[in-house]
Amino acid sequence: MRAGHMISTQNWTPKDIDLTPVESFVQKIPPDGDVAPYEAYKLALKSARLLDYLVGIRAKVELFYLRSRSQYRQTFEMKSVEYNDKSVADGERRAHKDEEVSKLREQRDYAEAYLVLIQEKMASLEKLHYLLKQRHQEAEREEGRSGYG
Repeated sequence: MRAGHMISTQNWTPKDIDLTPVESFVQKIPPDGDVAPYEAYKLALKSARLLDYLVGIRAKVELFYLRSRSQYRQTFEMKSVEYNDKSVADGERRAHKDEEVSKLREQRDYAEAYLVLIQEKMASLEKLHYLLKQRHQEAEREEGRSGYG
């Protein structure tokens, strides 16, 4: 599959994102972080797969955001010129009130908020991944020192 097809946003919005796999994964981690070494290993593998999943989502959301921002700017500029019968400031003020511009601004803001959400989820999951990996590696080192295993 070509990369261009993987990040297509045609007929897609951030509302289509399913974060259930990430949320259910996080629920599997005990709040105190006490995870058996082998379980930590399995969870670290799963977190790596989830990070890869989120990378694809982030690419789509970012593309959607950039297109939304571009469409908003273009429409705002056209409306600003259209409403510019007294002054540039008047045209801009009236363009901000335009219904189409308002909808596009809302779409752009929504896409930006989703982009931030995905980036924060990725950062959190990445920290969790390294903590799990560290837990497993520490147990392996301890096992090696004790002569068991």
